[in-house]
Parts: sequence; structure tokens; C-alpha cells
Amino acid sequence: MVDANRAFVQGLMSRGTLTFDEAKPMIAAIFNAEDPDAEEPYTLDSVTEEQFMAFINAASHSLAPFDYQVKHARHQTTRKRIFALINVADDAVTQFATTHSADDLSYIKRLLHAMFDTNNTKRLELMAVDHTDALNLRRPPPSQNNDEEDENSNGKIQRKADKGLTIEGADTLLKNLIGEGWLEKTPKRHYTPSPRGLMELRRWLLETFNDADAEPNEWQRIKMCVACKEIVTIGQRCADPDCNVRLHDICTNAYFRTRRGGTKCPTCDAPWSGDNFVGDRALGRDRAVRQSAGRRRSGGSAAAQINGDYRSSRSSQTAAAAAAARSQPSSPVNERVPEDEDEDESGE
Repeated sequence: MVDANRAFVQGLMSRGTLTFDEAKPMIAAIFNAEDPDAEEPYTLDSVTEEQFMAFINAASHSLAPFDYQVKHARHQTTRKRIFALINVADDAVTQFATTHSADDLSYIKRLLHAMFDTNNTKRLELMAVDHTDALNLRRPPPSQNNDEEDENSNGKIQRKADKGLTIEGADTLLKNLIGEGWLEKTPKRHYTPSPRGLMELRRWLLETFNDADAEPNEWQRIKMCVACKEIVTIGQRCADPDCNVRLHDICTNAYFRTRRGGTKCPTCDAPWSGDNFVGDRALGRDRAVRQSAGRRRSGGSAAAQINGDYRSSRSSQTAAAAAAARSQPSSPVNERVPEDEDEDESGE
């Protein structure tokens, strides 16, 4: 079984993540290779979840001395349990440096800041970036210090300019990040962290975007599901914008079934309607509220402020990208940011 476990670890490392269904062909092939003369070859239906977990536990045990763990989380929308190989020693963001350039790494940081800072406010917790805005982030804004310090092999500090990426380079990198399991696209075609990305980046996200000295009920940008204690980027939120209580859709029913007093926020007792969203569904909710407010002919609604937050974040990103483009030498290629034809920000 030593060779079998080694083969499973190699498969897990090459994929980055695994579900039970994805592991079935791998495990069946391993068993068939171990016993090629078996009367009945292993099929996908022959593989049991107990066998899968045995391989997972063996992999986690063998990789522990190298500061790797096999962790798992539920997908926020499909409920599938996803296993990922996580480096528990290094900063997750710096791990990109092993497979990506310094300019790629700078772009990835800008993308994450757009998701969890710019597009994550009290009024609108989008925590995603559409295709156009993702491409607009390809170059650093001129207000940002474009020189990054790096220590060379002789111990001397060098300053490297962040040159940014071309449109083609940014588009290719986005596709690669999806292929590597760091990002995924929502039904409305927004880029958002995948389960692997959230597991790998958990510590970095909390350290970067949350205030460790904040009061217990003070609003924080990174919030955990009160049921499963995992990060929520797609789910439901309390109706009170100052409240930190969040729930995954897949956790909501079971959570409220175990609580007395009905469907109320466990912290502030606000009614839990189930239609205050986290993720890009918040855009559709915002549109419906604005339409309702328009029919009542009442101005200055909370929905207008929500939409204003998103428009402001988009316009600031676009303006920064335009300023960055003006500050860069002109390219021989006529770069134009294409609109994503599949996007529907209105939620329709």
C-alpha cells in the first residue's frame, strides 16, 4: 500500500483539490495497478468513501513533516466536501511566487484587495470582481509605490518596479488561477475565491483585512459563518448592516432548526428574512429594492447607497486603471479592455 499511497499523494498534489467523485477514478486505477490479475477489475462503483478517507488520512500523515495538511471544506453553494493540500507554514500569498512572476503576484494582491476591500462594504458585500474590473487591475495605480523591495542572494536590498500586466497577460493569469483551483466564476460571471483559495488564504485574509484589536461586535471585512465557522463570501447576512452575523445558504436551515425563538439574528435579534445576501446576488437584491423605492417615489433609500457603493468602487478602479495606463509607456499593441459578454451585473 506504500506505492498506492504515494500514487494518491502525487495525484492530489497535481490537482490541488479533490472531491470523493473526482478521486474515484484515481483510486480505482491504483487498485487495478496493484492487482492487474484480479478476476473483477475495480470500477468507480467499487470505490467506497471509507477507502477514500483512508487515502486522505495516509496522505495527511505522510505530508505533515513537510508542513502540509489535507484540509476540507464544504463548497458554499453545492455542499460538496472538497479536500485540499494546504501549506501551513508559509504565507499563502507568497506561495504564488513558486509558480508565478513578481508582476503576477502584485496583480493577485490587487485582485484580492478589490474583492475584500473595495467591493466589500457595510452596504454591499460583493467580495467578487467582474471580468472588466479584473482586467482594469492589470496595472498598479500611479498613487501606489511601484517599487517593491526584494533581497537578493547577497543579502542586498534591490528595488523592483511593478510594471503590471498586459490585457492578454491578465486574462491568461485569471484563467490559470481558475485552472489551479484558486478562483472560480459565479453564475453571474464574477471572479471569487474558490474553496481551495479560501482554505489556503484564510490566515492571510484575516490578518490583512480584519482588525485584531476590534471590539467583539465591531464590523469586520472577513466574516465567518456562525454555523460552520468558515469564511462566507456567498451566503446570507443579517439585515442590520452593522451586525457581523453571516450564514452560508447550505447552513441556514439546519442552524435555525436547532435554535429556539424562530428565525432571528442570534446577536441583534433582527428578523432573518433570508433575502439579504453576501456575494453577487446582493446586486440583484439591490436592484429589486431600488425598483421598489422608485415605485414609492421616495429618494435617498438605503438601496441607493448600496448601489452607490458598488458604482463608486467600480469607478475608482476604472479611474485608477486609466491613470495607470496614462503613466505607462504606450504599447505597440492597441490594448482595449473587452466587456465580458456573459456578465449581468443587474442580476437579471
